[in-house]
Amino acid sequence: MASQFIFHSGPSSAELITPSKAASVVGGSWSVDSANTYSFTISNDLVTEKLLNGSTETISLNSFYSTMGGEPLPEVTSGYVEYLNGNISGEQGQIMAMYIVFSSSSNAKNFFSQSEVTLQISSSNFNKISNNEFIAYTPGGLFGEEYDSIILVLSGNNVKIVSVIAPNPLGTSQLESLENSF
Repeated sequence: MASQFIFHSGPSSAELITPSKAASVVGGSWSVDSANTYSFTISNDLVTEKLLNGSTETISLNSFYSTMGGEPLPEVTSGYVEYLNGNISGEQGQIMAMYIVFSSSSNAKNFFSQSEVTLQISSSNFNKISNNEFIAYTPGGLFGEEYDSIILVLSGNNVKIVSVIAPNPLGTSQLESLENSF
């Protein structure tokens, strides 16, 4: 079993979404990708990543941002990123769960609001559940044969994100069930 990670607040276990939880919500079979699942802390422009497979590395903040999509995240202090790989009726799927801790609730809200605007523009279907939660759907694959179902939830100085790439879009209750796992 993987060792426990320590956060400023938030998840205290090595898995945000267990493979059995993913299977019960999405169907199919799932496994955690331990080579790409990690906790991180940011201090003095350095990011320390503790991978689930046991290795630790320290990288520059710029290198870290390039792996996170290139956009700087204002005042992030720590977080956890988990990838699960799955098979749903013979089709490949992936779940990415992310828990991000910001230094303040205003920084978390700014990130949440910027993500909301970006996904509202780029998604094929956008559903604002509340002022602190939204869901976006984006078709993917070469011929639109898969969907990326995304939920973002803001809670104080934390943002939770779940992205599920699967043959069919997930419903609101399915996404909320995954997000409520952590």
